[in-house]
Amino acid sequence: MTLHGMRFQSALRQFLSHFDMNWAHFACVPAFSVFLTFFLLVPGCAPAATSGGGSGTRTQTSSLYEPGDDALLAPEERASQVSKEPAVSEGAWSIALLTITGNDHQATAKALRSQIAAKHPELTPLFLDEVGGGQGSAIFVGRFQSPKDPRCRALMEEIRQMTSAEGNRLFPRAMPGRPQTLVAASLHPHDLRTVRLGRRSSTPMYTLQIAQWGTFGDDSIAYDRCRAQAEAMARSLRARGLTAWFSHNDGRSLSSVNIGVFGPDAYDPRSTLFSPEVEVLMQRFPQLQVNGEVLLDPRTGIARTPFLVEVPR
Repeated sequence: MTLHGMRFQSALRQFLSHFDMNWAHFACVPAFSVFLTFFLLVPGCAPAATSGGGSGTRTQTSSLYEPGDDALLAPEERASQVSKEPAVSEGAWSIALLTITGNDHQATAKALRSQIAAKHPELTPLFLDEVGGGQGSAIFVGRFQSPKDPRCRALMEEIRQMTSAEGNRLFPRAMPGRPQTLVAASLHPHDLRTVRLGRRSSTPMYTLQIAQWGTFGDDSIAYDRCRAQAEAMARSLRARGLTAWFSHNDGRSLSSVNIGVFGPDAYDPRSTLFSPEVEVLMQRFPQLQVNGEVLLDPRTGIARTPFLVEVPR
């Protein structure tokens, strides 16, 4: 076995250690982190649950997966798809100066924004956005690619130096965040986060994860390539009539491909049975892929199966 092969097998063992459990139960992979106050983290809402075949319809019997296939995409198809540039989210970050709650939070935030704009014209662009599923408003300034953007860091330092006549900091809780409107504008329509975007229900929603690409601690694997693979696979599955999504977890250098959206009845922990819609998809996609290869349990040699994950709130 080559050094690369040994490293990959080691990575798979590490991967399996995170899921050493009954695979009939859920395994949830966080899709993203938001650096803001509590009110920016309050859950959004769920649309009506649908199956993997399309929005609001039951999955049809025409299947992407054919018995005997070892991969969902042929190598040449994967290569042609990945050659396309992946979607890049730009300008989705800002700095939250203040968060306002209460029955009149919108009017209060609007008035405060006008006062800040008049006294500090250097803070631009200055705009409002809802937070906490509409339970509050926040005043944001600037648009950046990430919190690590030099312009974002420079503005944060400038904001920290702003004080009142009494010497108190004007914006002691200012921090980078992702306003909902900027997130919505920056997300690719196939990004799993769009499922809940702008909605206000905390009802659990699930999707079937069928593939992952990641570095798994291997420095020889480029995560940008992993992201592109996941996006390409989701694009190909959608071209074949399935409701596929990609999800990126930059913190773990892990990207996944998911199919379908299901409600809280997707799995019954008492009977350990999946809903009919989920069963159909699991029959069509019986093998979990990791980095383009079927993932085998090193102890049994049996292929791992796809699993349900919760749609990020």
